[in-house]
Amino acid sequence: MLQHNLDVMHIEKNFLNNIFNTMMNVSGKTKDNDKARMNLALYCRRKDLELKSGANGKLLKPKANYTLTPDQTKFVIG
Repeated sequence: MLQHNLDVMHIEKNFLNNIFNTMMNVSGKTKDNDKARMNLALYCRRKDLELKSGANGKLLKPKANYTLTPDQTKFVIG
């Protein structure tokens, strides 16, 4: 009896989808959220990606260098 069956095809698909959606900055599908940015302050030394306080007290999320610009997105899509 096989207790843990990992389907490599679906693991690869989910991994690709997560990377693609994050690079394309797809709303609601990206893994680059406020919670992840808060963890950067704890685990990484990437000051350019950390959340910053705005003038009105809201947290601002700076644009990440790994996301594509709108022109690059149009080129990828076709």
